[in-house]
Amino acid sequence: MTYRLIIISTLLIGSINSWGQDLFEDPLSDGLVTSKQTIGLDDIELDDVLRLFSSNEIKQAELLNKISSNWKDEYYAPMLEVVRMASDPFLLDNTLKLLREKSNGEIANFYDGLQWLWNNDFETADFYADLKASLYKYIDPKFQKYFEGRGDQSIIEFDEILWGGVVQDGIPPLRYPKMIKPNEANYLQDDAYKSYFSTDELMFPVPLMDDRLKNKSELFVLKIDGYKIDPIAVSIDYLKKINFHHDQIGTKSFVLLTEPDGLTRAYESEGVQFKSYRKGKLLDGDKNQWIIEDGKLISPSGKYLNRLAGHNIFWFAWLNAFPETRLVF
Repeated sequence: MTYRLIIISTLLIGSINSWGQDLFEDPLSDGLVTSKQTIGLDDIELDDVLRLFSSNEIKQAELLNKISSNWKDEYYAPMLEVVRMASDPFLLDNTLKLLREKSNGEIANFYDGLQWLWNNDFETADFYADLKASLYKYIDPKFQKYFEGRGDQSIIEFDEILWGGVVQDGIPPLRYPKMIKPNEANYLQDDAYKSYFSTDELMFPVPLMDDRLKNKSELFVLKIDGYKIDPIAVSIDYLKKINFHHDQIGTKSFVLLTEPDGLTRAYESEGVQFKSYRKGKLLDGDKNQWIIEDGKLISPSGKYLNRLAGHNIFWFAWLNAFPETRLVF
């Protein structure tokens, strides 16, 4: 599996704000076009994609239907740009549905789509460089010249160039930093992090918000087989109150063990029901105490339950990657 990335500035997070109806002139404004009208086979052009951002839902559906009916593999990268930049829920949801259909379910979100795209060898649409120029200039006009008219010049694939969340030179260079010893470092005490965690406001816009939790509430998520189809996120605050939690992804059952400070680990459970986890002691339903190792749980009889991959993440980040996630809180 190949990982490739060129980042404009830093932070691979962000989205263009809702742009409004007057961002692009709409040649279809003289009359509505419905998705029931017959569409002839035709190449997709730059304006077809740009009008997705300035059209109402009826026209968006018509344009997406046209793209679907005339689909070529070279449209994957341009349509992923739509997913990246869209803040309109209707456009975002329906573009993702289109990409899931064309990729046979491989594309669940923007980042999965990029990795899948990079693992394939598709041609790129002739208008792709100009599309990026047309979209990115609304973030920073200087970005327009990065792409416009340069489709035949670049030795870098344009789908590997992603917006980093700020304008050009938006993050100043780090000069003459103060150096400390590793054991003296505590990033959470740093002024920058204190400021970030002192408010629930985000530094950049995101397409989706959900007030069931605060944006920066910490969650524990699992990355095991089936998690993209059945994603689940469990609140760290909830886990700190109950110490352990049973659940499953697909047919895979698991248990989460949480320390008082919120440190959480996930293990297979394979039908074993644990009843208590306190002060490092894990008891099952028969009051057998299990040995807890970093990589596995061990029963008195020698049965192993292996550790599963998982990590902490902010609510806003997980929600925007997996809008249909289950949430336990």
